[in-house]
Order: sequence, then structure tokens, then C-alpha cells
Amino acid sequence: RHIYCISPTRINVCGKLNVAVFDKTGTLTEEGLDVLGVQTVDHDGTLCLFNELREDPSALLADPAAIPTAPSSAFSSVGSSYGMGFSGGLAGIAGLDRSSSMTTTPQRATDPSKLRVLHALATCHTVKQVDGELIGDPLDVKMFQSTEWVLEESEDYGAMPPASGASVAGHAITEADPRSSRRAMMPVPTVVRPPHSERFTLNEASNTNVYELGIIRTFDFSAALRRQSVVAKRLGARYNEVYVKGAPEAIRELCYSDTIPRDFDRTLLDYTNHGYRVIALAGKPLKMSWPKLQRLKRDAVEQDLVFMGFLIFENKLKPTTAPVLDELRGAKIRQIMCTGDNVLTAISVGRECGMIPEDMKVFVPRLIRRKENVPDATARSAAPLAGDGANACAGSSASGTDVRAMVVWEEAGDEQSVLDPYTLEPRLATVPVKERVVTSDVAETPEEMEQQQQQYLGWLHGYTNLDMALTTNGKYCVAVTGEVFRFMMDEAPELTIGRMLMRGAIYARMSPDEKAELVESLQEIGYCTGFCGDG
Repeated sequence: RHIYCISPTRINVCGKLNVAVFDKTGTLTEEGLDVLGVQTVDHDGTLCLFNELREDPSALLADPAAIPTAPSSAFSSVGSSYGMGFSGGLAGIAGLDRSSSMTTTPQRATDPSKLRVLHALATCHTVKQVDGELIGDPLDVKMFQSTEWVLEESEDYGAMPPASGASVAGHAITEADPRSSRRAMMPVPTVVRPPHSERFTLNEASNTNVYELGIIRTFDFSAALRRQSVVAKRLGARYNEVYVKGAPEAIRELCYSDTIPRDFDRTLLDYTNHGYRVIALAGKPLKMSWPKLQRLKRDAVEQDLVFMGFLIFENKLKPTTAPVLDELRGAKIRQIMCTGDNVLTAISVGRECGMIPEDMKVFVPRLIRRKENVPDATARSAAPLAGDGANACAGSSASGTDVRAMVVWEEAGDEQSVLDPYTLEPRLATVPVKERVVTSDVAETPEEMEQQQQQYLGWLHGYTNLDMALTTNGKYCVAVTGEVFRFMMDEAPELTIGRMLMRGAIYARMSPDEKAELVESLQEIGYCTGFCGDG
């Protein structure tokens, strides 16, 4: 029967499976991601809008506006060759404006002119080089390769003292100069540079064709935070550059509101609906000494950012995905997708591979919560609320006077069709919905939160009826986001949790721990569950 398994006893268990949960990237889709392009932001106009998609990120270097000022002093806060100070420039890159990024008057608290999308792509990763090959997360590797830059991690990079008689920043170095041996012992950052830029050495400190960035601090990707960040510094710059990349909804919360393009939601929706994976980019200049940088907390780095744009990846289905899922359907084995990606991207992939039939309606939740209850991503709430029925599902006390959050289930692309927050039964609006009943996902005060809940429940029971056709044929499912999954598991009544697990076809923005919890929850309600993938 062409069954192959390194543990024969597992074959008997596989014969009992009735639910198969799949990771997405590298399991249902190809392991490698292809860079579709970069969509940068125009911060110069009166309206903050996206520019046209740039399919070749490396071409950003050719834009005069994308090239910062030539070096005028070295990495004065870094203790290696980056801290010695030298006079130089970059003569080999056309269109260099030697004053644009240093003399521009900031229009905001953070000056966008000091940040470069290409720098973010070249530095905000954890890619390493082993035997001449780039190693790391496939997404990071693809992102870095799209820049066509060079990465160097040589341990002796810049560590050799300059030759006697060499001049650094106008200062003649002698054999007796103590700086030579002292700076040779300092730490050296990972360095990235354009393909045609020469390698910096202390013996050639006056070389004008040197252009490179040192990666000073790296904060690895966190599944809970849904982002990663770096602190980098361009050789000769007077300030550091912070770059952060991650889930668009997570990055958006960290940025100044006036740097978010007006067409942010529409652009993101367009890409995710077509199955593309979207990574948001943000950054800020940071003037701080080397010792302070080494003690800097992650929270201080990843705040007060300028939104810089989207990096878009194309992730194609494996040729074997659709046939395998079709065979599982024939065996009456339910299929679920559980991914860390965007929920709309996951829905698109689910439809493409046949996991979600074309005629099946998909309901997506929105978590409405009080401002003080917007959770810190580093610590998810684990305290369940008391109560039952709709009030418990809405995160309130039994009296309804302490409404902390509620979940609104809407059909993707159609606000006429919703789910009852307690029974998860489909309901259809009896009058046209001209605008969202709940317009904001965050309530400023407890009173506003309670008012929103009463307004929504009043509309639900007064202006919607049970969708009998959809209830009868059962052709609907839910696509659950990680934050809603956490909220439901902690605060919703067991009946609602059970119905969510029964109807869930997509679980998106899920952390590894939440993926494991999903499998255990499915097992608790009687499913023999298998998980396929490395998530």
C-alpha cells in the first residue's frame, strides 16, 4: 500500500485519524518563498501613500533619494575599525546627494529621510554565512538575496591595526600608538555592503569607495511579538539605524500614526486576498553610544517607529498538495490549516488547495477590547473570566458592568452575514448594513466598551435573523486568529469553544504553543488528531 514509516507502530494510529492539521509554509506550500517586490511609502507629500510596487529591491540603490549622505565620520560609538573615525565618501554610486539625509529638517518626531528600505532588507535578519553559503530562515535568506548585497562575518574583519604611518581621521598612527592594539581587541559587527563596494580596511581608511553597514544588535524573531529587529550603523554615519520587520498588524501598532499610508488596509487586503505573504517594514534613527546600545531593552528599540513599506512574498502550492487533500477528503478525514501567517492569506491558500470549497462561506473574527486590555504581546492573559452565555463570550462579568472584550464574527467580504457570538450560528441582516456596527477594535473607556457591546447585541437580535439555508446545508466555517483563539480558550464558555473547534478550518497567526494547544483541544473533544509540518 506504499506506506513508509520509521516507526511501524505509528501505522496503526494513522489508520484511526479523523482530523489532519497542516502547517502552511513548507508543508502545503513550497519551502522557498519568491520575492514579488517591495512597496515603499512616500512620506514627502501632504498625504502619506504607497508608491508603485518595485519588483527588484536591489534597484532601490539606484534611486538618488534612497542613498544616504556619504560618510563624514566613522562609527564613533563602535569599538572596532568602525569607531576610529576617518574622512571618506562613496564615489562609486551615481546620484549621491551628500547633504540630503544630514541636513533635512525633520517633519515628524522621527525623520523618515534618514531611513532606507534597502538597509532594512539587508540588515533585519539572522542570516549567517557557512562555507560561502547563506544559512538561516528561508524568508530571511530570500529577502537578503533580493538585495544582491554581500554579507561578511570574518572574525578578523577590521581587527588588524593600521600600518605605521597610516592616517585615520587626520591622525598619524605610530607603532607606539596604544589605540592600535586596544581597538584590535574590540568586538566587530557583521557587515553587509553593496556588491561593488570595496571592503574597508584600516590600512586604507581614506578609501572613498567604501559603503557598508555593521549590524550592532539583533533581536531575534519572537512568535509572541510577531516581529524581529536590528540596530545597524552605516560606516561614517553619526547615528544608528533601527529596523523592524514583522506582521503588518503588529508593526502598525508600533509606528507613528502619520507615517501609516491612508491606503494601508486596502493594499494589505489586496495582497492577502491573492495569497501573498506580506511583511511590514519600519525603522527609526537612533543616536546612542556603543555601551548604551548593548544594554538597550528590546521594548525601547521597537517603539516610536516610521512605517517604511511592505515586502511581498509569493508562496506557491506544492504540486502534491491538492491531490493529497483530495484523497483525505475521500477518506472522510477532516483537514485544518494552522499557520503563523495572515488569516486572509491562509484563506486564499485554503481555497486554492481545495481545503475550503469555493461555495463555503468563511467567517473571520474581530476582537474588540478596552484600551487598557490591549495585551502586551510578551505576556498573553491566562486568567479566565467568570460567567456564561453571551456575556462570558463577550468577556464581561455576569452583571455586564465590566465588559473587557468581545468577539465579532463577520463573513470575509460581506458584513450582511455574521455569526452569533455564543452559538456561532449564522445570522443574516434584515436591512442593508451601510457601515460597520462596531467601527473600532479598541474602546477608549469601560463605558465605551459596554456601549459598543450593547449596541452590537441590540443590532444582532433586532436586525438579523437566523440564516436557515446556511444552517441547514452547513456550508460555512470559521478562520480563527491567534489572539481570538487565546481569548476564546481563556474566556469563552465550553459550548462556544467546542463549536469553534468543530467549525474551524483555518487558524492563523498562531504561535507554536497555540498550535500544540489546538491539537490537544481537538483531542479533548474526541478527535484523533495528526499534525503535519514543523510549526
